Amino acid sequence: MRINCDVLKNVDSYNDFQIGDKFYVSEGIAQKLYFRLKDLDRDSLRYIPKANATINVLFVDAANVANKITIAANMKYSTEDRSVWEISLTDAQIPVSGNVFFELSEDAAIVAKWTLKGGVTVTFQNSGSC
Repeated sequence: MRINCDVLKNVDSYNDFQIGDKFYVSEGIAQKLYFRLKDLDRDSLRYIPKANATINVLFVDAANVANKITIAANMKYSTEDRSVWEISLTDAQIPVSGNVFFELSEDAAIVAKWTLKGGVTVTFQNSGSC
């Protein structure tokens, strides 16, 4: 089983969204990021994990691996479509642009790991003069 995900944007429901190329994050703003699981061995069809599935998402600074953010993603539509997940970032959680790492567990066992290369771009607010 080879699991991966699509980045989603403009998510209005589990069937009303657009596929994005990466996550875009703005410094200092709480935001929600969405992704949909897909099974690469089944022509990238939606992958529906077990109801007890968990996903940990890791944002790592390649220049300083001690600088990392690990977030437990949540099923966005757990009763309608368990393939759509949400990452909630607080205004204090500012990842570094680069790769995003995912780890899917079912029945408390890791069943898949994957990486979105260049999966996040961070925009920093202007803290200087105009």
